[in-house]
Amino acid sequence: SVVDMSLNGGLGDIQVATMNTPLATDLTEKLIVIRSAEIQGFWVIAHRRNANEFLAWKIDACGVSAQPVVSAVGSNFISIPGIGYNEGWSGAMDASPDGNRIGMPVDFSTRLEFFDFNKTTGIVSNPLTVNVTDDATAPFFRKYGACFSPDGSKFYYSNTNSVYQLDLSTYTSS
Repeated sequence: SVVDMSLNGGLGDIQVATMNTPLATDLTEKLIVIRSAEIQGFWVIAHRRNANEFLAWKIDACGVSAQPVVSAVGSNFISIPGIGYNEGWSGAMDASPDGNRIGMPVDFSTRLEFFDFNKTTGIVSNPLTVNVTDDATAPFFRKYGACFSPDGSKFYYSNTNSVYQLDLSTYTSS
């Protein structure tokens, strides 16, 4: 939906023709917004279901880009045989405070994934997978929440039982 601030006596209102217009279908719950001084606007980033694709829409003074930047990188979130759940479809992802890194737990797995984000081009790249052992129990390795610390040096994720902190000072898979 597009909000036009000149409507409703300057208080703003939704342009009826744009109300509830989907940007894409078949998306996971993973959705973030990154502010970008490089484009003088924002990037809205989502992850596609049954694919290893990030979709990044540029939003600036000209509006929302019609076509997203597509980056095929990281896990292909798939249905888990025998369990009936969909790996990676649920849960959060987060951007570091500087907007240069994306982190997310992969639900129903032992993985966390990190990526670089280019705030000029909208490209997600350089995947880094970290396998973690926590107090989640098989077969439900639930991982859901995601958050970077204010200085970007730590990454937090949650499962159904606990919250964990990872030190990103070395930023390697170990």
